[in-house]
Amino acid sequence: MHGTEGMNTDGHANESAAVSTLEFRQVIPRLQSLLSSSRPLLRLNNVLVPISFSENSLRPLPYAAFLSRQFGCTITLLHAVYLNIVGEERGIPLTGLLEEMESAAQRVLDKIASSLSPSARSVVRAGEPASVILKEASQADVDLIIIGEQSRRGFSRWLKPSLSKKVIARAPCPTLVI
Repeated sequence: MHGTEGMNTDGHANESAAVSTLEFRQVIPRLQSLLSSSRPLLRLNNVLVPISFSENSLRPLPYAAFLSRQFGCTITLLHAVYLNIVGEERGIPLTGLLEEMESAAQRVLDKIASSLSPSARSVVRAGEPASVILKEASQADVDLIIIGEQSRRGFSRWLKPSLSKKVIARAPCPTLVI
């Protein structure tokens, strides 16, 4: 070591500096082999964009369109229809309502997909949004999820994690939050 590099304030060798230097030296050959490899570092075949139709959920669309043009990947627009109410016990027919919501969401998603990219497709599923997103990401072999951040203010943001945080915590692939 040169001078005081890797030394703590007492003039003794700093163990964390030595460990990080060792780890860094091990990373360099791995990085060089990755960079010299003929296979691409980034493979994007299928990008998942969850859409709730809020303004924030639509923000990832230009990014998805860009990636589709650059990598030729498929964009999957996903909407989760979720009724967080107990209605049938009170005489409210939820089955018809759920089907109506799914049909309406499919029509809107189809329009967005057709204006976004020729390779975009739309999927509507019933269920709790985070679970639906994670299941679709796993089953459809998604390479990247691009999700809009919910803008919650005040005390509620501390009480319950946002949808994007739930997805990031359990996603089977990288997740980009816009």
